[in-house]
Amino acid sequence: MDTNILEQAIDLGKGGSTAVTAILINCQKLVIANVGDSRAVISKNDVAKQLSVDHEPASERESIENRGGFVSNFPGDVARVDGQLAVARAFGDKSLKKHRSQM
Repeated sequence: MDTNILEQAIDLGKGGSTAVTAILINCQKLVIANVGDSRAVISKNDVAKQLSVDHEPASERESIENRGGFVSNFPGDVARVDGQLAVARAFGDKSLKKHRSQM
């Protein structure tokens, strides 16, 4: 998916996206995957339970910095990769790819 988005950046623009997907295997096993801050949630007895973990720059600061990037809360109060992207993992966003976590 990431490769397809990057290949079409000329036509679609330089942005990116986050995503979440779920698959139910044999009506018995639920597998969840996410990239960025797209979140999987399930409700049981009217109580929501988060099933995925957001990929936030603050929690992945060390790996971002090890790849030559930085995490900044300026401007505002949201941690951002290289002061721009508010998630540590995403599809696309070619200019930030070398500093984001690899999927």
